[in-house]
Amino acid sequence: MTPALRQRLLAVARRHAGGEAEDVLQEALIVAHRVGRLTEQDVPWLAGVIRRQAAMGRRSAARRARREREWVGTLWHDQAEPGPPLPPLPPSLDRVARLALAGCTRAEIRWLLDLPDTALRQRLAALRLRLAGQPLPPQRAGAGGARRAELQAVLARRPTTRFASHDPDGHLFLVTPSRKTAARQHTGETS
Repeated sequence: MTPALRQRLLAVARRHAGGEAEDVLQEALIVAHRVGRLTEQDVPWLAGVIRRQAAMGRRSAARRARREREWVGTLWHDQAEPGPPLPPLPPSLDRVARLALAGCTRAEIRWLLDLPDTALRQRLAALRLRLAGQPLPPQRAGAGGARRAELQAVLARRPTTRFASHDPDGHLFLVTPSRKTAARQHTGETS
């Protein structure tokens, strides 16, 4: 492709894509290269590709902006009243309370804190006694049904996964056993 041809195509891209002209031209040239249409006779075809790429980019940007506006609107609407903070708790109970309010199941809390079931039950009972009659902060958004079903689907597809959860922003994460052999595991002991 000659520099003059590139300049002609860049002018077309600027007309249709403004500040995104370089990116749109690059995408169009990739398409043209794939189908083998990079000659002078293909300029009208390339102009059409550029026009369609620019239109697709504008539609995508509009959809993204609409999704972001809707998401921000629901975020501020959902958290207009943050609710009361947790009362002061001992560190062991505070960790359990925060994990429970984040939507973790008992099995997840047990695994994360490395607790036997009896110890977790004792901490939950102590929490109930401490917090009896006090208003609790609401659970984090996304800690309920749809997110839990999504996590269960992830677990079903990956049998080696111990559990799956999500951070406060809703990003999924998986906890799996180490792939290292036991002999290579760090035991934490110093020699």
